[in-house]
Amino acid sequence: MSVVVGPGIEHDPRLLNTGPSPFGWHRYETALRCLAAYGYGLEARLLGRRIDRPQLVRGTLVHLGLAHHYARKLAAQKGEKCDLYAPVEAMERLTRLEIAAGGFAPLWQEQLANAVVAVAGYIAHYATERWRVLYVEEVFGLRFGEAQITQRFDLVVEIDGRVYVVDHKTSAKITADHRRFYALSGQFIGMTWIGKYTWGDRFGGPILNLVEVNGSGKPRFQRPALELLPAQVAAFGATVATTFARMKDAAQYPVDQWPKSPSEHTCWTRYGACDHIERCGVKAPAVTLPATAVLGPDGERSLLPAA
Repeated sequence: MSVVVGPGIEHDPRLLNTGPSPFGWHRYETALRCLAAYGYGLEARLLGRRIDRPQLVRGTLVHLGLAHHYARKLAAQKGEKCDLYAPVEAMERLTRLEIAAGGFAPLWQEQLANAVVAVAGYIAHYATERWRVLYVEEVFGLRFGEAQITQRFDLVVEIDGRVYVVDHKTSAKITADHRRFYALSGQFIGMTWIGKYTWGDRFGGPILNLVEVNGSGKPRFQRPALELLPAQVAAFGATVATTFARMKDAAQYPVDQWPKSPSEHTCWTRYGACDHIERCGVKAPAVTLPATAVLGPDGERSLLPAA
């Protein structure tokens, strides 16, 4: 399947899907921050609106390049032929597709040049790593009652008999804070729950795979250890279930009636203004979102194992 950042890009079977999982933590995180922002994001997606930001484009391209690198390694491990593009070819192909679908060409071309340097540097830097690749860009999930949580794992590897879920993160500059704030991320807590359920005692935990894309031609790479907070891990199921219940309640009403969270910390983040700040401030025709868009198809939820 193709990667979908903006809507309507051409399908290419030689590109891996590195996009969001069907009902991932990104939904819960947005709804916890601001239910209205969650609704406006779904509305924008249904209407085919593009959201291209430098960090989103950069992360998408690097994720794709690394996915193709490890998918080709997996095929080589199995002695199978791999028809996927090589990493640089994949990033170049996606850039052309996104520009053809309306992406802002200078942004995509600039970030492509940076991503190519970063991915080539990464492959050289970790040329001797002894990871056994198990899965690349595969979706796993759990249910907490009727609340589903899915994750598309960037990479699952085996190291000395233990199984680890690797998540690639890009940044313009790697700092000590990355280890601290990703240890607080529900995405990594969710990985821990799903990993323990799926692999039991063999699960070794999540690995944060940091890639610095700084435009200098000298990218840096780190894999710092994460120390998750036990109380947050223990409360994760309740967090998912109560947030899903709020989504379900909101889905009964037009999106403009969903609760807003007016705050300088919500409406203006470290990445700048909320993507929906203009939509939020303008009264628009009442739109009631399809329940399947807000909550996911009932049939898909029922297929997930219960935590």
